[in-house]
Amino acid sequence: MNSRRFCILLVLAQLALVSSGAAQTTQTITLMSGNGSIGSGDPAVEYSLDDGVTWPGHACIVNKHPNYSGPIAGTNYINWSCSFLSSGPFGDSVRYRIPFTLPVDYSNPSFTIDVHADNVATILLNACNVGQQTFAEVVANFQDPAEQFSTTQTSCFLPGLNYLYVDLHNFSSAVALDFKATVVVTVETAVLIDIKPGSFPNNIGCNSRGVIPLAILSTEEFDATTVDPSTVELNGVKAKVVGKKGQSMCHLEDVDSDGDTDMVCHIPTIDFLMDGCDISETAILRAQTSAGEHVVGQDTVRIVPETE
Repeated sequence: MNSRRFCILLVLAQLALVSSGAAQTTQTITLMSGNGSIGSGDPAVEYSLDDGVTWPGHACIVNKHPNYSGPIAGTNYINWSCSFLSSGPFGDSVRYRIPFTLPVDYSNPSFTIDVHADNVATILLNACNVGQQTFAEVVANFQDPAEQFSTTQTSCFLPGLNYLYVDLHNFSSAVALDFKATVVVTVETAVLIDIKPGSFPNNIGCNSRGVIPLAILSTEEFDATTVDPSTVELNGVKAKVVGKKGQSMCHLEDVDSDGDTDMVCHIPTIDFLMDGCDISETAILRAQTSAGEHVVGQDTVRIVPETE
């Protein structure tokens, strides 16, 4: 597989989105060893012989040893040298890494990896130690079932560039590594909103005790009627609730007269206001659809004296 084709496939894998309707909010990234043919370099995985100080090249894709299980579906075993016989360094470790990129606005990250390793794999996600196999020359480390490690610790993940590292310790003889990992994050879908529809600027009296009308607009890509009113928040303030059942004060109408049905919710002003007047700020909507998709939108407001 040439490097250009691999790059295209990697981008497609990293942008594989699970969608419901037009919105797309769950992104799954697959990271694995053995991206290519036996005997070739793995364009996704680099190796280091000095604990990550330098990265002289790409891991080599190798045939599995007769004693090994797997490989894990869709993967191949890798080695730093393309040879089991020159597999060293004995009694030391080789570090492997594979990069991936997360969007700036992700949330709810999770990471899971299945691994076979001869002899011991230590899994790191950026600076986090996710787990380590039994530190011994035991066949269980490279036989089925593959050992699994996971984390949902948010501090292990970064917006932008991330690295999965696997340190492979070798005691003696043959050495190889086989892994498949998935990273799953929630990505908020951007939607259009209009605070105080029909007015601009969006002035709000600093002593107001009413409500702020907030319109969530439907477009060709997004149906505002799918929003769950109970999840609507503007700068963290939920829509006003009414009635014995505490229903959110939201209704459907075509606010912008474009033929699409929009949702209008009413936010309690007393909970929304900041201290002081003559303040302009960006107000952020966050909500979920009935299918659990996360949406975000923004508009500007100005807190003004009541005389304006």
